[in-house]
Formats: sequence, structure tokens, C-alpha cells
Amino acid sequence: MHRLLSLVLVLLFHAVGTPGAYALSPATFRQDLSLLHQHHVQVLSLAQFEGYMKGTYQVTTPSVLIAFDDGNVSDFTQAAPILAAFHMPAVAFLIGSRIGEGPNSLSASQVRAMAASGWWSFGAHTYDLHSLIDGMPSMQYAFTHHVLSATVSQDVYQEAQTFSGLGLPQPTAFAYPFGFYNTETNALLGHAYPFLFTSVPGFARPGQRLIPRVDIGIGFDSLLRLSGYLAAMDGYWATSARGQDISRNDDGMPLVPRQLPIDHQVTRVA
Repeated sequence: MHRLLSLVLVLLFHAVGTPGAYALSPATFRQDLSLLHQHHVQVLSLAQFEGYMKGTYQVTTPSVLIAFDDGNVSDFTQAAPILAAFHMPAVAFLIGSRIGEGPNSLSASQVRAMAASGWWSFGAHTYDLHSLIDGMPSMQYAFTHHVLSATVSQDVYQEAQTFSGLGLPQPTAFAYPFGFYNTETNALLGHAYPFLFTSVPGFARPGQRLIPRVDIGIGFDSLLRLSGYLAAMDGYWATSARGQDISRNDDGMPLVPRQLPIDHQVTRVA
């Protein structure tokens, strides 16, 4: 009988502001965090989460990692004060080339202030590969045109230089833009970043090479989606505590999604 020892939910957000396809209102974001608090969910720092994935940090209660993609200015102006009020950490995946570029992106001073607060960690979201070329994600385009290795190597170098210039530790976590990855991207990026985050929903479990994330940062049903996942987590941990087969419910149906295949290929605009 196969028993899953633990799981963690990675919650993905993009922006806090006017509700839309990739943003939710400050009030909704506050409600989301309040729900985590009411359910006594442990919010992990990136370091704790990475320790959990490596098997060096024990998770024994419902736990989540809060992640923000793209480096939107609202991470600093809207999300940061709400997170601090709840004493919850988060990780921001930065697009290096966009730091300080325009009013909607984080500035270098804002990133440094977030780091100094102690509530934020930072991961890579590429330096300049978060774009579409001929309707394809940049990395997919590079793969199709047989220049993926050189393209990724240069991007990793530039992202490392950006983090160094900001006074940040070199990133160990990477979030795939647009959800595209394949065997080649995994191999190339895995050398630079031990933890590869996807846009595929699911729960994270120790030893996974590709880490699922649940996008609940949508302004119109965020609270409902989060409630559903927390209910599943509560059921999982309650079943685990009873020593039952926690991979399946009473009807024999899986309680948690299957682990992603290592070389699964996905293309998703997000």
C-alpha cells in the first residue's frame, strides 16, 4: 500500500489591484490570507519549502507557499503590507529585464526593501524570455529554432547578474514563463536552478523535479478556489492522521493529483 507522507500547496498570484484575468483586489487577497489563518495553515518561506522538497524540513500540518510571478509593482505596494499584517512570507519570481522598467514593475529599491523586510524571498522568472514570438513562448520558439541552449545559458547569466546587482542571493528557484517546458529546458535550467516551478495545478511532494502551482490569483473566484483546495488538504491530513491509505478516498479515487512526469511538455499562456 502506497502512503504519501506529506504535501504542500503552492499558491500562485500575479498582481493585487483591479480584479481581472491575472489580478485580484486587495480585499480578496486579504480574505484569502484570512482563510489560511482560520484554517491554521502554515505559510512556508522559500527556504523552508526547499528544505521540505529536499527532505530536510519536516511538514506535519497543512502548509502552503505563497508565490508571485512577474515582479509587478503591486507586490510591494499592495501585497507586501497585507502579508506583513498576517506575518506571512512569500516568494516573488522576478523577470530581470523588467526591474525598474515602467510604473507597473518593481523598482530596484522596492526589491531591496522587500528583501530587507524579511518577509520576501526571490526566484527567477527568466531575465528576458517572458514574451511571445510568433505566438509561441520564447523558450518554445528557441527550442523550435534549435537555439535553446545558447538562449537559456545567456538568460541564466543575465538573471544571475541582475540578482547580484540587487544584492540578492543567487536564485535557486525558477518559474517557467507561460508554462512551457520540456526535456531540454528541464536539463538546461536544472543545472542552474534546483527547483523548477510549473503552471500545472497540483500538490507539491518531496522529491518532485517539477513543482505544481495552483493559480488562485484570479479576481473573480479566488476565495472559492482556495476554499476547495483547503478542504482537500484538510481531508488529506485528517486521513493521514488516521493511518489510512492517504493516496485515495473512501471511493477509491485519488485524493491528490499524480506527480507530474519528469519530461511532461506543456504550452500554456499565463
